[in-house]
Amino acid sequence: DLEPLWAERSSDVMYLYVVGIAAHNSGQSSLDEKALARLIEVGGDTPELHLILGKAYLNRQENDAAIKELNLAAAADASLPFVHFNLGVAHARLGDDDELAEAEFRKDLAIQPDLADDYAQLAFLYSREQKKEQAERAFQQALGRDPSMASAHLGLAQLYFGEEKSALALREANLAVKLAPESQNVHYLRGRILTRLGRQAEGRTELQAAQKLM
Repeated sequence: DLEPLWAERSSDVMYLYVVGIAAHNSGQSSLDEKALARLIEVGGDTPELHLILGKAYLNRQENDAAIKELNLAAAADASLPFVHFNLGVAHARLGDDDELAEAEFRKDLAIQPDLADDYAQLAFLYSREQKKEQAERAFQQALGRDPSMASAHLGLAQLYFGEEKSALALREANLAVKLAPESQNVHYLRGRILTRLGRQAEGRTELQAAQKLM
């Protein structure tokens, strides 16, 4: 519980950011609002503060507010790591401009060329746009940098399943389920793949696991 530290840490920007995330995730809306208000009050007008505020708004699913803060951060320091990544995430969520979202991820890669998350986000974007070859390549680039990224293995499994490449889909789903055993989506997709392959009993077990996790 971070709240008891408020009296001595309420001028610490990172403390306020973490408290806000924890409060939001646990449904403590009043503490979430209190932390955000204090963060704005003590943070000043620095690009790092606008980046932190942008990330805080992203965590709250307030994407328009996030874009406003992240644009302020980028205007003050365009080379700030993660500012373009988070702008890409916000635009991708809104679905307002996929080309703009892609451009932001590319800008972040120019700053952090080995960041697996950028490649994964590009892959999800390409998957949504039905650019399957580009999506596959981007997922593989993400996994080349972080083989433990369960979401990228799941993304590849979904891609292969849609193309009816069941053996490849199962390979990726097997890796994903080892990395994220509590993921409902992983178990659900793996169940569908196994069922398609004629492994009905195993498929039912996976679908039941997904239902329990729902």
